[in-house]
Amino acid sequence: MSEPRTPISTAEALAALAAMDPDRPAVTHGDRTVIRSELEARTNQLARAYIELGVTPDSSVTIGLPNGIEFVEATIAVWKARATPQPVSARLPTIERGAIIELADPSLVVESTRSGHMAGRRSQRDSNPVRRSRMPLFNRSSSRP
Repeated sequence: MSEPRTPISTAEALAALAAMDPDRPAVTHGDRTVIRSELEARTNQLARAYIELGVTPDSSVTIGLPNGIEFVEATIAVWKARATPQPVSARLPTIERGAIIELADPSLVVESTRSGHMAGRRSQRDSNPVRRSRMPLFNRSSSRP
């Protein structure tokens, strides 16, 4: 019999895959493909940014991005920050999405805007549940900051 394996997180498994074969495709959406090493680097960068914005282990992060590579990157980054992703449809009307965010009370909201994708930290001082000074995380044309 073989020894039982120690469980690893999804983030650790993805990092191991990137280390084993860094140039292998990881995610494809439409005509764009991201290789494992790019996905690993980008999700590490986002995880650090999310932590700087107040994400802590076991907190929740609302992700309101359209389906695509950015959504996958944001989700993996949340796992790397040891938090829980809470996806919401980017197609929801603003009022409905806002009501869900208010009920969920996430530590961070990652969402689409006209200029790209942004993350906003919750603030107790504002009446708005998400602070208006938001950090750009993706540029719509290149998906890079």
